[in-house]
Amino acid sequence: MNAMRKIFALAILLGPVSLFAQPSSPPSIILVSTAPTGSCATGLPNQQVITTGAMYSCQNGTWGAIGGGGSTVTSAIQDKGGQVYNVKAYGAVGNAQSRSDCSISSGTTALTCTGGAFTSGMNLAVVAMGDNAISNGTYTSGGSITGSSGQSCNLTFATPSGGVAATAKVYLTGSNVIAGGTQLIFTPSTMGSKYTSAPTTATFSSGTATCSGSPTLATSIYPLPVMTTATYVSPTAMTLGTAATNTLSNGKAAVGTDDTTAIQAAITAASANNGQVYFPPANYAIQGLTIGFPMTLSGASIQSAEAGNGELISSYPYLLGSVLWMFKPNTDAVKTTVSQKGVNFSNLGIVFDPTIAFWQTGNGFNGSATDPNVGLVNASWDNLFVWGVDGNHFSFALVNSNLVMTDNLYSYGGGGLQFHSTANLPCCAGNSGIGNIYISIFAGGTSSGVSVTSDGANKENLLDFYSRLQVNENGQSNFAGWPIPVPWLKNSTEPQLVYIPSTINSVTIFASDIEPLSGSLFTFPYNVHFRLFNATPASTPSYMPVVGSAASVTNPVGDFMTATQGNSPTFTDFDGAITAIGSIKSSTGFSGYGIMMGNGTFDDGIATVYAGNTAYTGHLTNTTSAIMEQLDTSGNVQFSGTVRGTGFNAGGTAGFTGTKTAGSCVLTISGGIITNVTGC
Repeated sequence: MNAMRKIFALAILLGPVSLFAQPSSPPSIILVSTAPTGSCATGLPNQQVITTGAMYSCQNGTWGAIGGGGSTVTSAIQDKGGQVYNVKAYGAVGNAQSRSDCSISSGTTALTCTGGAFTSGMNLAVVAMGDNAISNGTYTSGGSITGSSGQSCNLTFATPSGGVAATAKVYLTGSNVIAGGTQLIFTPSTMGSKYTSAPTTATFSSGTATCSGSPTLATSIYPLPVMTTATYVSPTAMTLGTAATNTLSNGKAAVGTDDTTAIQAAITAASANNGQVYFPPANYAIQGLTIGFPMTLSGASIQSAEAGNGELISSYPYLLGSVLWMFKPNTDAVKTTVSQKGVNFSNLGIVFDPTIAFWQTGNGFNGSATDPNVGLVNASWDNLFVWGVDGNHFSFALVNSNLVMTDNLYSYGGGGLQFHSTANLPCCAGNSGIGNIYISIFAGGTSSGVSVTSDGANKENLLDFYSRLQVNENGQSNFAGWPIPVPWLKNSTEPQLVYIPSTINSVTIFASDIEPLSGSLFTFPYNVHFRLFNATPASTPSYMPVVGSAASVTNPVGDFMTATQGNSPTFTDFDGAITAIGSIKSSTGFSGYGIMMGNGTFDDGIATVYAGNTAYTGHLTNTTSAIMEQLDTSGNVQFSGTVRGTGFNAGGTAGFTGTKTAGSCVLTISGGIITNVTGC
């Protein structure tokens, strides 16, 4: 290696001499002191260790400068040889930077960012300089309202000059009333445009409630993001390819070299042999990537830019390591179109730039396919972060996928993880293992934290969340002044922290932590945080262990198992069986600690439960009235109510033999086992 380094150093001293053997196999990248001449070949994987100089890559058969002018470099760009394709070997730069100190005047193209560190070669920008829209607001008072809690009124705002009128919904908080401070619900298509000031009133019309008049409101307006080409002027100034339609002062913008084409070139090169696309640590400015071939895309590392518990990431640059920095609004950052084969991702992060974060994005990693029935098969997604996804999309989306293993997925913003089937084949969407998932929700929309849904005849089936699913509802205080909407109803049951409807065959979740906010910034519809439906529990049961902070688990049809720590979930309206280990609580008021197996209405089962300073062991009946049977250490039977005799076979203290009476009931006990009940 030392000898090789001496050769490289000598080559640099000698001037325009390639560092590689000529002419039989010209390299993809060279390092020289002056610009090279002659033809070159692309796709050669073997890159050499270098010292310093100007770097050039092979572009369409001729040498082209990397970084817009032959940037001086002091470290190697290696593609690791073999079937590994380094994106920097194909011209990716990785210099995206996001600013919040930028200014531009309406009608002009001169962008200035006082703390910028722009460089020659940067050619892409996204700037908060579009028409003003309304993304959120609250009801203050006024208007005529007739209806019940949960019904809604419609709002129509005045049409601004040359713009589009915004519309919204607001939900009643009680009979004929909307509490002051109740959030207004805007969707991406109802935020309007060209508002010059924040409206303080709108016109009521009837929704599901009867509403009229002009209520008083508090709203906020925000400039829509505009992506455009850009030309370097100075470290603090860029000339944009699109004129601003809004004046920006100390506002948000991002600037970088557009790496989309370079990365797509590496993807194309890797497609020839199912190769690996490698991302050295950097922030790569992209407009969205498409992967149409089975392969692996991996970074060097990825982690939060903040120390601490990781529930929120609010400090720039948000993620550290190999980061795809998404500039284009309302577009998926990474999308697959592969069918029946796998696309693997590892050690990568996506940041939706703050100009679009939480309100104008697409999906993060979107595992979809052009085939309407079969998506990704045999894929692995591991150690991936997505920051800034909005509430109408998902950080991780898998459509018609099969045998996909996911582990260590982290989502910050809106929707977290989606498994969805549109297929009409008899088999087999799903069949996947999911481990170590963390989802932090603070951006509202129609997407749930975890969503498992099906539209076609082929239902999602056999999904195994085998290790810690955590879904937290978090507040927006760390993002004060950001245009972050609140949730709105997609249908009568969505969104939720976890949503698994009746079209799903079988789901298993172990060691989950479902945490709604106490005193929530917003209330999810119907205040249900974990919703499971299963239409045929006898043939397709779903077992869902839950750990949560006062989470509610409502209206499943099927079987349910929970191993709880701390505050138990509250169970209501079940049709099926429940197995609970730890904290046990029903919506009827009964709560305790222990082990219980019972039916979904808590009126029949067997358990050892400690509740109300009393230890209950035996057959549970009608916990609505806390009617239980207990055998104490002396073999005495104690009842707090009438015993149901049918199916009564609970055991008691070992060794006791004889008869005991309780009211009119006579119990025959042999060896601690109740063998007969008469007279009840």
